[in-house]
Amino acid sequence: MTVVRPLRLRGLAHTGLGLSVLTLSALVLSAPATAEDPGLASRAFVPKPVAKHAVVELRVGVDAASADMDDAPTRPVICGEVTPWGRVGFEGCGTGAGVLHQDNAPDMAHFRVRVAVLQRSRGRVEGALIAGAGWAEVQRTADEAGFKFGEAEADQVEASGGELSISAKGHLWMQEQTYLSIDANVGAALIPGAPTAVGSDPLIGFGLISAGLGF
Repeated sequence: MTVVRPLRLRGLAHTGLGLSVLTLSALVLSAPATAEDPGLASRAFVPKPVAKHAVVELRVGVDAASADMDDAPTRPVICGEVTPWGRVGFEGCGTGAGVLHQDNAPDMAHFRVRVAVLQRSRGRVEGALIAGAGWAEVQRTADEAGFKFGEAEADQVEASGGELSISAKGHLWMQEQTYLSIDANVGAALIPGAPTAVGSDPLIGFGLISAGLGF
């Protein structure tokens, strides 16, 4: 039986991800909210997104939790984020199981609401600390339709449960309406059906780092 083990914060992959979150967090916290010199501020680059804030973002990256998944494919994680309001967005992250591929292998996907609790900007650079809440799904074979919350039945191969996370994100505006983005995210999901469905503990830690474009 294929086993998905809970993420343990060990090894270079997890250490590197933790350092990424800490580094981005430090940059966000240390960056001044505005330019100190009014004259410089008037000449500084000013982003002009269509909706007056970043709206759509597509990123590609890696999920450190895959290091603890036996027989997991080395597919990249794809994250799509829509931000209808300035500080509130909706994000989904996964390998695209059931849509982009039908691999008969372990996988983990995330679906969450994200709220920017702290934002800083200076010229072309923006940073934010973001809290997230939603649900995660784990599976040990090909994806099935829908989400299965609560305790799992004996023959169940996937399970879902709530998750919480924290992210450090940076934007570099390339043009007035387009930017590069990097996002480092860590968190944990509580999935009651995971022991039966995928052979892991109910509490599963995860860490993702991704980069891409937005506007």
